[in-house]
Amino acid sequence: MKRQLIFYGRFLWLLFLPLAFFIKSSAQRIAPQILTFEQFKEVMREYHPVLLQANILLDNAKQEIRIARGPFDPTVGFQQKQKTFTGKEYYNYRNAEVTVPTWLGLDLSAGYENNGGLFTNDEVTLGESYYIGGSVSLTKGLYMNERRAALQQAKLLITSSEQERQLVMNDLFYDAYAGYYKWLNEYLKYRTYGEIYVLNQNRYELVKNSWRLGDAPAIDTTEALSQLQQFELFRNESYIKWIEEGIKLSKHIWDSSTYAQLVNGALIPDSASMASLQLADSSRAFWLAQTVAHPDLLLNDVKQQALAIKQKLNIQDLLPSLSLSAFKLQHNFGDVFTFDNTTNNNRYGVGIGVPLRLSKGRGNYQLTKNQLLSTQLERDFKQRKIENQVLFQLNEISITRTQLRMFDDFLLNITKLYQAENTKYELGSSTIFLINSRENKLLDIKIKRLENAVNYQLSILKLYYELVQVGNL
Repeated sequence: MKRQLIFYGRFLWLLFLPLAFFIKSSAQRIAPQILTFEQFKEVMREYHPVLLQANILLDNAKQEIRIARGPFDPTVGFQQKQKTFTGKEYYNYRNAEVTVPTWLGLDLSAGYENNGGLFTNDEVTLGESYYIGGSVSLTKGLYMNERRAALQQAKLLITSSEQERQLVMNDLFYDAYAGYYKWLNEYLKYRTYGEIYVLNQNRYELVKNSWRLGDAPAIDTTEALSQLQQFELFRNESYIKWIEEGIKLSKHIWDSSTYAQLVNGALIPDSASMASLQLADSSRAFWLAQTVAHPDLLLNDVKQQALAIKQKLNIQDLLPSLSLSAFKLQHNFGDVFTFDNTTNNNRYGVGIGVPLRLSKGRGNYQLTKNQLLSTQLERDFKQRKIENQVLFQLNEISITRTQLRMFDDFLLNITKLYQAENTKYELGSSTIFLINSRENKLLDIKIKRLENAVNYQLSILKLYYELVQVGNL
């Protein structure tokens, strides 16, 4: 059985020897530079196209407001109608008008008319005339009208677009920052395996020398070589995983030179970044208070405000319609602006409409009321869900931090046992088998402690993610 293990060990060593040579030669050709967490954030924020796309959301909201202001724009118009037949001019109507809509629904108008012909309509004023006046709805337009509702709802888009932008950026930052820590994790594993590989190289040489001098049995060289081969395999596998994580991370890098260095393994993460993320406060009350500014809740508030505007508009359908229009007419332009009671040159109109059953008004109002209630209940549900997620993350952070301290104590004890075993071996009271056993245990604890440290950073990152505050890190 031992011979089979030795054979398989040597076979695997020969199989991975070319890969190890390639890794070693690649490392010699490329002098790696450190990419710190702060540098990574800076490069990502400066060039990432998704961030530029997120900024477009705000500009779109501004354009929606501009569109909603369209119905309030003054208009200038001109119309001319003319009919001539068999040499007779039946009519020739010319009308130029300026209309100014106002916030309260009053439309002010002023115009110029020049009408003539043999067969003009009786109500048409012949010759040149001027008019000024306006029209207004005395019931439906004063409290709320469609133009005001559209503009107010468009203004809410600024707030909602900013919150949507925060959500997009939060997802992007979380994915990128988590990718950096996974890359850091694999690099530190690779470095750990590399350090223990070098240590075993030296030990293997020492054991071979001892065997040649007759101070150690031949089986000790096989044991030392097997341990060396094992760590060489671990190191090579870890190197591949580190490069793979670097390639995954490169999707967030849009600077061409940094991208090329990253995918070629010419950049290494900063091990000091393992302590980059820290909690701003350890109390639950502090973090629960942060939930009130969650974009999902603010988006719900905007939705409620939009429904409240719609509800005001629905109230208009419950009111009778009463419209009034009045215009002053004069042949001379200057007389339009005078108040002469001796003349009665005017045009006015009154319109009244009373819906008997108010079916449309009552239905729309109740429908909007139900939507508003549903949105309020949805907000309560979202807030509870967000609070629970925050509490879950705080609990995970606490557990991970406790485990990290336990791993530190455990690692300290395992290291002492390993060092003691080495001392005993030097004194001739231990074997290479026991040293390897201690070393394997020490390596296992080092890797698990490293993974726990990374998980601690990721758990803090997830807390900020749940609060949509990753961009503030």
